[in-house]
Amino acid sequence: MDEDIFDLPRQEHFDSLGNDYDLWTHKSFALFRSAKAIESACGRVPRDQKDAQEVFEWVEMHGVSRMLRGMAFECLFKALWLAYGGTLADKGKYRGIPGARDHDLCSLEGKVAERVDTGLNSKERRLLARLSFFIMYGRYPIRKSMAEQYPSAPDSDKPVYWCRWTPEDDKVLEEVTNKLQQLIKSRYAIND
Repeated sequence: MDEDIFDLPRQEHFDSLGNDYDLWTHKSFALFRSAKAIESACGRVPRDQKDAQEVFEWVEMHGVSRMLRGMAFECLFKALWLAYGGTLADKGKYRGIPGARDHDLCSLEGKVAERVDTGLNSKERRLLARLSFFIMYGRYPIRKSMAEQYPSAPDSDKPVYWCRWTPEDDKVLEEVTNKLQQLIKSRYAIND
């Protein structure tokens, strides 16, 4: 599509919205709240393993809540990219973070870390790698093609078990969320 078909005020408006770190931050908060609502609604894993349908539904619901959490982190990384001098939209088009793959949280974090120290450790990056799988599989049963790349994994000799989730993972997730939100707050001296 030809970029000239957009009039300049609409392009500027689109670019302004797309490059607003605050909008990306607020979208991440909405996604986190939505994930928590789903988790509250479906509760803990069913104790009665005899009801296969109930267990299947629980697994599916938690997959969707993890997808939303992963997408919330994607928005937070994009907010950080913007807060530290990057752009995401130009001439009426979303451009993304150069050299990073959307929905690949390790790839996004790596590019953001070139601008600002995210302070994430290997355990936290491994959790991001797992959430990247949920972004993909929380939406659809398959990838776009067999050739599509899997999300990046942090440097480690340990395999990433993307489908497992423990209460400890929830704690790590909260730590990562707090670190990234604090980076944005400190950049703009935002007070709670």
